[in-house]
Amino acid sequence: MTHTVPMTANVPQALLDRLTSLAERTGRSSEECLVQAIGEFCDTWEDYHKTVDQLLREDDRRLLRVANT
Repeated sequence: MTHTVPMTANVPQALLDRLTSLAERTGRSSEECLVQAIGEFCDTWEDYHKTVDQLLREDDRRLLRVANT
């Protein structure tokens, strides 16, 4: 089992209402939905920064040029 720690966050009421509604609709707890959302956020932004870092390190990037007609 994964070790968990408590976390507190202030969210707009409308966002909490959406989360609660989706949790009920999917048969999951709000906590499960939050953990999934945070995980997906981290995955997305880690991939983004990894890609940007890779692009910045490439010395021989290929450039496409438009020929003058």
